Amino acid sequence: GPKPVCGVDTDTSLQALQLVFEHELCHVIEYICFHKSNCSGGRFKTIANNLYGHTASHHNLPTYKQIAKQKFVLNIGDSVSLTFKGKKLKGILHNINKRATVLVSDKTGSFTDKQGKRYAKYYVPLELLEPIR
Repeated sequence: GPKPVCGVDTDTSLQALQLVFEHELCHVIEYICFHKSNCSGGRFKTIANNLYGHTASHHNLPTYKQIAKQKFVLNIGDSVSLTFKGKKLKGILHNINKRATVLVSDKTGSFTDKQGKRYAKYYVPLELLEPIR
């Protein structure tokens, strides 16, 4: 369904991008004119509303973690597998941004957890991960 950005419902990613860009332009305008900018301030809200019809300064766009959960049924902490240089690796989904961070147990790995276990980190596109159920 529509996702509100700056108080305006959007149907496409392009519309959302345009609204975010307009919001950032308002910051530039306010900063150039007044040497500071605050999107929760009345002056900023007036500029954004007068120029673009924005009625809010926030969005409800899904995060990468929400997209991963909905589209790929993946959550942080899940066991996953991936193929790297032709070898199948098993690890734990540690973080999700544009790509997933997967920790694979590795005695010489550069990442150490609180229990002292060592891991190698892999940055992997979500679509290349397979959940281990």
